[in-house]
Amino acid sequence: MNISSAQKANLLFLLISLIWGATFPIIKGAMATTDPYLFVWVRFSLAALTLLFFSLHDLPKTRWPVVKSGIILGAMNAVAYVLQTVSLQYISPARCAFITGASVVLVPLFAHWWRVEKIRLIDIVAAMVCSCGLYILTGASLHHVGRGDVLVLLCAIALALSIVYLQKASRMHKQYKLLAFYQIAFTVPLPWLIYGVGHRFNFALSLSLMGAAAIVFCGILATLFPMLWQSQYQKYTTSTQVALIYSLEPVFAGIFSWALGYEMVTRGFLLGALLVLFSSILPLLTGLKK
Repeated sequence: MNISSAQKANLLFLLISLIWGATFPIIKGAMATTDPYLFVWVRFSLAALTLLFFSLHDLPKTRWPVVKSGIILGAMNAVAYVLQTVSLQYISPARCAFITGASVVLVPLFAHWWRVEKIRLIDIVAAMVCSCGLYILTGASLHHVGRGDVLVLLCAIALALSIVYLQKASRMHKQYKLLAFYQIAFTVPLPWLIYGVGHRFNFALSLSLMGAAAIVFCGILATLFPMLWQSQYQKYTTSTQVALIYSLEPVFAGIFSWALGYEMVTRGFLLGALLVLFSSILPLLTGLKK
């Protein structure tokens, strides 16, 4: 069966959501024994070094525009992943997943602002349905807003900006491996600097077995491959469609948390999951997304 580039892109982004969903309980467990800045720094360093090995043939083709895009995306990624990882020290994975999902509402607005895509009514409707689904699914409460909530909200803004900018960058650059490599590589300096200042640049790595396993999983499966796929395929779909598919991440996070014995599957979870799933396919069902 032949599938279009857009269909292949959406399927790959669905796989990315599944992988990212698995990272919530994994990172939550690792944070008990691992410094969050160290975690992000080593995670992206591992991904960058691995991708460097497979990109050596393409490096001579490097031009400033792709490096510039990598710097911008790297800065956005660094802010998002550092804030999200640190926030898990203060709030539950479910609450973190819900607030992170706020990016789905912001993406259409940022895409219009950057003149990447026009705002469509169906996208706004889908984003609102998705937000309701995320709220029900995670059982999150908007009361008692604390430090972790503010951190993850800033993370959601950075994620929304990165999705929209990558939509633009993936159309500009044909060398998707280089785009992926430079955005991963330029994610490394911020967590490295924060960790270095906090430890007076004494970089003695102290990782538990769980922390090391989590870094390998997140560095390879949840960073290297997703960023390669994003750089190669996001141009075939829309940033809003990507954000809606990514909103399935907390659905998978809940399933993995249930499988590991961290959380129970409730009726609210099932109802919220159905709403999120419906919102992600709504633009396709209308026929407006070609």
